[in-house]
Amino acid sequence: MSTFLATGWGSNGEARALAMTEGCIGNSTLFILFAALVCIGVVLYTAPLKRDKKE
Repeated sequence: MSTFLATGWGSNGEARALAMTEGCIGNSTLFILFAALVCIGVVLYTAPLKRDKKE
């Protein structure tokens, strides 16, 4: 059921609109933004530190 609501398969969008109104489904843009921020944070956290160059 949640897949049908999230993707809109087999409906004209009324079920998705009602679910968003009730708070069962959020805006997909927020999820994508949150996932991108987590990925950037992981990359920055695991990046090697710059070391002083000794000549």
